[in-house]
Amino acid sequence: MKNIIFNLKNVAIIVCILLVSCTKLQDINNNPNSLTSVPDQYLFTNAAKWSVSEARQLTSRAQLMFTGAWSHLYYTPYVEDRYDMNYDTDDEGIAWTDLFSVSLAQSNNIVKITGTDGSAPNEVRNAMATVLTVITYTKISDLWGTIPYTEGGKGISYNILNPKYDTQEFIYHDMIDKLGKCITVFETGTAADGYGAADPFFGGDLTKWIKYANSFRLRLAMRMRYADASGAATAITASLAKPLMESNADNAMIKNFNVTQVYLYSGWYEVFQNEGKSSRPSKLLIDQLKNTSDPRLPVFAITGKHGEYNGVPNGITAAARALLPDTILCSWQPLMYAKDMPSFSLCYPEVCFLKAEAALYGVGRTASTTDANTYYQAGISAAMGIWGVAATDITTFLATAEASLSGTTEDNFRKICTQAWLSFVTNNYEAYNTVRRTGYPVVPVRTGLETPYALSLGVTNGQLPRRMTYPSTENTLNKTNYDAAVAAQGADLRTTKIWWDKK
Repeated sequence: MKNIIFNLKNVAIIVCILLVSCTKLQDINNNPNSLTSVPDQYLFTNAAKWSVSEARQLTSRAQLMFTGAWSHLYYTPYVEDRYDMNYDTDDEGIAWTDLFSVSLAQSNNIVKITGTDGSAPNEVRNAMATVLTVITYTKISDLWGTIPYTEGGKGISYNILNPKYDTQEFIYHDMIDKLGKCITVFETGTAADGYGAADPFFGGDLTKWIKYANSFRLRLAMRMRYADASGAATAITASLAKPLMESNADNAMIKNFNVTQVYLYSGWYEVFQNEGKSSRPSKLLIDQLKNTSDPRLPVFAITGKHGEYNGVPNGITAAARALLPDTILCSWQPLMYAKDMPSFSLCYPEVCFLKAEAALYGVGRTASTTDANTYYQAGISAAMGIWGVAATDITTFLATAEASLSGTTEDNFRKICTQAWLSFVTNNYEAYNTVRRTGYPVVPVRTGLETPYALSLGVTNGQLPRRMTYPSTENTLNKTNYDAAVAAQGADLRTTKIWWDKK
């Protein structure tokens, strides 16, 4: 598989460069035997990789500095950890550009090519590419809220340079509708019409694509249940009626490899070799694992000098951080940034936790705490299994109070959300979404008076940031549409809540 990805990626990049560079020379030197277009299977492999397995620049911004710190899984020394703004480097602009121009532009291009009016129409391939667009549109909208959607990420393929913005409410409903249509296509299509070995997710297995698209629909539907209870219930009911991921064998992920070629290994590896070495496990993460005797503690973290597990408080001021000796602090286990660590999009444990939540509250099905507990424990077991926790250790943990939904509905919900949050280590987009949507694990408002280590208030006055601000270029190069977006959503501040953030 790694040779396929490497070869296809290089072919795609080289041909794209040649096609762009030689446009003006076409009339002068037009070789009838030369390649004039890139086969869409090559493009798909590359687009699938970039939709999930992001390179260092995007991983460091979106996943380490922003969502890693704001989900309180990772401590970093960067200003975002302190809820502050980086006025020297436009970190939000870098994340915005990479998501739109690198990830999304590629998948939108394949949607166009494989559409009914495209150069290589194919309904199954078009549905696969559509799922790729949903992956990235979801990331962008969850970070910023109202974003360019119907016209976003289409500059090169569709010549749209100043895209209009769409509300997140519209975006979510449209993505859920698209996923439903993709599921129908996969159900009626044949594997021969797909991408086969060029599909780095499932090798062309349409049964797994059905489970993936439907599980993604369940994710979106559950996420909006506080903003649109009726619409969420309808989509959740539809999702529960179709096949969902059934084990870790169904996990949607991109494999990375222990090789020297750049982009074939995990973006987390390159991040930690550069700016990520100063990152530490957060105090919230370490305390959660310690207080519940979670067997993932030694899997995720290395003890300090004295054999103790101590995380770093997120938001610690620079002065207070100087008083905290590095020797007593945990560091990340190399497993967490190994070259061959997979890049996860959506996995079976998340499906279990979503089903547990639906059963707990009777959303899209009859309420049942018994069923919720069954799904909850299955999610814990699967989440630990991904990281290689021994079966005996999993069994021991499942016998603890934290692994049983035996309390009030709200406390049971806290447990479900906290375990989901833990399952998203290295997929910090979803960890941050969990904290915002559910309020768990609880992230207290910072006061600056904390002891023994004071925390920074940043630009949010100690409140957890609810979104990223738009890059400055949107206010200059796309000002009319930017102004309309701000008028519809609210001030372009980190404290402005996005549509589904209602709890």
